[in-house]
Amino acid sequence: MKNQITSETKKTLLEAHFFYEFNQMRAGFYRIINKGVFIKETNTINVDNHVLIDFLLHVRILYEFFYKNNKGDFAHAKDYFPNWKIKYALEGIETWNIQLNHYLAHLSYVRVTSANGKHPYRLYPAEKLYSHFRNLTIEFLDKIPKEYLQDNLIKLLNELKIENEKRNN
Repeated sequence: MKNQITSETKKTLLEAHFFYEFNQMRAGFYRIINKGVFIKETNTINVDNHVLIDFLLHVRILYEFFYKNNKGDFAHAKDYFPNWKIKYALEGIETWNIQLNHYLAHLSYVRVTSANGKHPYRLYPAEKLYSHFRNLTIEFLDKIPKEYLQDNLIKLLNELKIENEKRNN
């Protein structure tokens, strides 16, 4: 399927759908933060499950986009930048992805049994996850061929760089 994907299709996917997924994750993160339910000092979340699930669903989608390179219909960062490689993978990201699949996105027996400790439940570090995907998005948008950067993505890139500066000060 991917060999039939045109440059215009890739542009549309980024401009509309990647933009949407990132902004949904960002909105979910800020709903968690603004409700005062994320406790930074202890890295714990006391949040309505609907808010957390919304945030984590979009984390999972971005994880697949940045970390995976499966064949088939799914878009990946390497489709836009063939030499894409994550410089600094987030420690624990694979464990959290397993949790997303087993505890959140599927009816699984692991959810009930914790696979005898093989996949124990760990709190999702919302701020770490969001910061990581924000930084990956900045890096990705800075590297992709300029033909793929359209209005929404240019705006997003600028907003994320400003957000990063504010967070780092």
